[in-house]
Amino acid sequence: MQDRREVGPEELLLAYQECFGSPVGKVVLAHLVAKFGFTTKSTNVPGDPYGTHVNEGHRGVLVYIGKMLSMTPDDVKQPTKAESEPVKRKGEGNENEF
Repeated sequence: MQDRREVGPEELLLAYQECFGSPVGKVVLAHLVAKFGFTTKSTNVPGDPYGTHVNEGHRGVLVYIGKMLSMTPDDVKQPTKAESEPVKRKGEGNENEF
């Protein structure tokens, strides 16, 4: 593995698009979608909320990759409000707590 370095959002976007836009990247992405995408079945594991969470995590990664592949460099210049604000947990000032 190469050493880790900070990359800007535009460079990261282009890296995702180059990686998964290549012929071999498309093969890998198709395999990941088939294995973890939950495009033809539910992520729900009856009686096992942890299993459901694991499945949702798998699916979430592929949703993120799909989002990166559909974006343009202009899209990453302005993060949305939801992306720029930290996630608040229950008891941390969320006005929509249940």
